[in-house]
Amino acid sequence: KAGLPRIKYSFDDAMWHYRLATVDYARFMVGRFWGKASPSEFEKKASSKNTTLINRNINAALSFIARLDICLNFLEKKLRSQTNTSAAS
Repeated sequence: KAGLPRIKYSFDDAMWHYRLATVDYARFMVGRFWGKASPSEFEKKASSKNTTLINRNINAALSFIARLDICLNFLEKKLRSQTNTSAAS
């Protein structure tokens, strides 16, 4: 069959990329949009359909932070275990 070659993309690879993307998205959002975050800023943006949900809904923002915490903890453990493994070699 012509076209792009089929590649294996495991669930673990997909989750690794998802976690990295979540952390990168948080880096962007915190650095760019959350400098002035406050309850009143969330209220001002609440009805703006042109604003990402985590910038206009405090519950969505808190949910995103909880997801970010999970991703950061996983990545930190993974990187720490890789560092320990390479240091032991």
